[in-house]
Amino acid sequence: MTGTIIRAMAVWIATGLVAIANAQTPLSEQISERLVEIESNAARSLADDELREKMLADLDALLAAAAVGGSKRDESTLVGVAAARRIAELAGAAPISERAGWWEYLSADAGPGRTLAFVVSDADHAAGVLRVLEDLRERFGDQKVARYAELVAALCVVHDGEKPFARRVNENTARSAGPVALFEYYTSNERQMLFGLRSVPPELLVYVVDAAASIDELEWALDKHRGDRAVGQRFFDIKYDYAHANTGRPKAVSEQGFTLPNIARLGGVCADQCHYAVTVGKAIGVPTAYVTGRGGEVGHAWVGYLEARGRGAVWNFNVGRYEEYQGVRGDLLDPQTLATIGDDELGLLAKLTTVNERQRSAAAAWLDAAEALKDGVRPVAIDTPRRGAERAGREGVLELAELALRQNPADRRGWALVRDAVTDPAMTMGERVRWSQVIIRLCEDANAEHFMVGMLEPMIASMDSSLDRIGAWERVLDHVKTKKDLRARIRMLQAGDAIERGDKHGAYLAYQDVIDTSLNDTRMSRYAVAGAVKMLEDAGKHREAAQLLGDVLKRVDRPTEAAAFSASSNYNAVRALAEAYSARHGVAVAGL
Repeated sequence: MTGTIIRAMAVWIATGLVAIANAQTPLSEQISERLVEIESNAARSLADDELREKMLADLDALLAAAAVGGSKRDESTLVGVAAARRIAELAGAAPISERAGWWEYLSADAGPGRTLAFVVSDADHAAGVLRVLEDLRERFGDQKVARYAELVAALCVVHDGEKPFARRVNENTARSAGPVALFEYYTSNERQMLFGLRSVPPELLVYVVDAAASIDELEWALDKHRGDRAVGQRFFDIKYDYAHANTGRPKAVSEQGFTLPNIARLGGVCADQCHYAVTVGKAIGVPTAYVTGRGGEVGHAWVGYLEARGRGAVWNFNVGRYEEYQGVRGDLLDPQTLATIGDDELGLLAKLTTVNERQRSAAAAWLDAAEALKDGVRPVAIDTPRRGAERAGREGVLELAELALRQNPADRRGWALVRDAVTDPAMTMGERVRWSQVIIRLCEDANAEHFMVGMLEPMIASMDSSLDRIGAWERVLDHVKTKKDLRARIRMLQAGDAIERGDKHGAYLAYQDVIDTSLNDTRMSRYAVAGAVKMLEDAGKHREAAQLLGDVLKRVDRPTEAAAFSASSNYNAVRALAEAYSARHGVAVAGL
């Protein structure tokens, strides 16, 4: 898309726009009047590339006006501007002769246009989005497409690529049946979808419609597993192919055909177990993710799935994986952008189950305004001044981002704006403290403590004073007392900070706290052991190091399952460290 270039154009184009209304007219009315004028000329503007560029720049100038002086009472008008801006951008991806028709269709109230417009991102291929939408309209008709706006939006942004959506599963490739076949499958089986279709936000449905399997496989899985509320458990339904893992001989499932029924019958390794469980979830309407991570020596794949909890839901990453990998941070492919994201970022999206469409659209519109402000777009002239100071600069962007995130804490674009702003070296300590409190409050409301720590890490790291950094992390620790993996992560960050400033005692205390509180709860504890041992070794305290290693070997859990992954367990990592230390320094370590 060309949004950034067009916003830059608006800086000089907007200077030619005429001031609107009079000093007594509210801002929203002034913007609405200008919006009506722009929309009435949309068909003509879209038919000419130069006029289209000016139309988009004019809409950006209206967004900038809302950014500078808008308030909650102007929100519905702002959403209208943002929707028009997004629809015009999307329609502009069509051939010139088709743009007016797409504008009319996407702007209609009784259609999927607005839902789709607020889901499409700069990472999407706009022409591909329109291609999928056109295929769905031709096959199913506008009336049925309109009934399933959320599903349609998800299909369009996932399957907008030139090649069919596919997932590589070790030596095998699983391919999607395509958006048309998937739409027919899901709508035909709507009543059997665990979370439904029309009440699930598109941002979550993308983790359903990225199903990489044939329709026959999906129907087989639906018949076998419909209604399953813990699809992560299906990971362990698949027997592990130890013969392949230990000898390297080809897997039976690869030789006989990589399908769900064959995986169920013949077994496989963790990648196949994960693919099976993840695809079963998608077949029954449960958002799922194929998550990967790496231990000390071996990579692993496991399941993330949306699990209903109370009035909302959470992403469960614990049920569908081996014990040896509990606490390992995972990565996954965002099916819309095809970018790699962390499981903490995906976990944040569970909050979408408690956010309605109005809130999602409003948050997106405020963020569009924030980006216009950040990009320096000059606002259209407004005669009614804002009560109080106009928004500007970093603080203005942050104010708008906060306004958006209070309505939709799951909007990752809002968090990205905040992350960029709070790492600005020019931000004062007072501003940092206030924003750390805002981040903590919003993330706690969203049950997203892992994401919270990820957000705060760069901000705290950018603080000049080590005392400020120490104090900031101690305040964060108060909010993650029950999260042992997060506590360990923070202590390891503190240890690294202490080493950089030459505080060996402080680093050792941080390592020891991880060993004492989280030895069997996170793989980071092995690094804490290694760090503490290295400090003792550097100080020539070999007997003390051997004693520490022996004590840890007594307390650390031995792996009891998944022998193929035991090499990356904390126990084996510490044991290998102890054996090497004993041989290097000629000291006995208890437990070897």
